Amino acid sequence: EPAKAADQVVDSAMASSEARRRHLQQSLALTAQNPVFGVGPGMFTVAAADYAVKHQMRADWLETHNTVTQLSSETGLPGTAFYLLMVLFSITPLLSTIKRLKGVPELQELAYMASALRLSFVGTIAASLFANLAYEYYFPLLAGISVSFAWVTKNAIDNFQQSKTLQPQATVPKLI
Repeated sequence: EPAKAADQVVDSAMASSEARRRHLQQSLALTAQNPVFGVGPGMFTVAAADYAVKHQMRADWLETHNTVTQLSSETGLPGTAFYLLMVLFSITPLLSTIKRLKGVPELQELAYMASALRLSFVGTIAASLFANLAYEYYFPLLAGISVSFAWVTKNAIDNFQQSKTLQPQATVPKLI
């Protein structure tokens, strides 16, 4: 009985792996057929089902399990490029902020926050390789937080460095 259950688990895992491979191939084929505009946002399942019927395969009616191929098949290569540029342009200020914070130990808390944001980006990018996250809120949310954090932190670093250049004045408390 345990051996039979183990065989069922292995069979299920192999079927899932094969389905993911098939969806990847379908999404790449749909991208090649519609490179400029794609098949339309959210229309991968319909287009993949049509593709399967044309090629005498069973239609699964499932999404592709990769955000990049989801974007390329649904919005075309220009849409994919714009999306990837958005990710790049939102992580770049964060990385430069992390670099600037390395020289300011007094702002260590901000460095911790920047590192947590960077880790969030890494985790979300890794998840996007195995899930269809193109139209979810994760990347836009991280982009907004990252860009605003970089702007606020830049001002904090500039204010801190400016305050260090001012000479402190000795003051004598007045007694009434």
